[in-house]
Amino acid sequence: MPTGWYDFVIKKELPSVIFLTEQTQSGTIGHSTVAKFKSVHFAGELFFAPEAGYRDDEGKYFRYGDLVLWTNKSGHYQVGAKFGHSSRAKDKVFELVEKQTALAMLGGIRLLPMDSFFQWDGDI
Repeated sequence: MPTGWYDFVIKKELPSVIFLTEQTQSGTIGHSTVAKFKSVHFAGELFFAPEAGYRDDEGKYFRYGDLVLWTNKSGHYQVGAKFGHSSRAKDKVFELVEKQTALAMLGGIRLLPMDSFFQWDGDI
């Protein structure tokens, strides 16, 4: 069961599957490696609860291995970078992320729920 931080991609060739790899200190394995240098719909980071009873900054309770949050943070795939950092741009990025990750579903349920999305807009 995954815990901690992972890089992930949703490949264009298999949009209903999320490919992930545990983040490393060296950063030698990342989004491009996971995607095997193929086109992707989306890339970002996932954070899974590292322990039973984990609570986020808002006090929400998570079980061991639950998905706590996911982001659009990626070094090569800059979702929404062209929009800039204004509040309108953040809305556009959110809409784009929602659209690009909507294909990752199982039994009609999103694998990446938007209420767990944390918009990353910093620099690498």
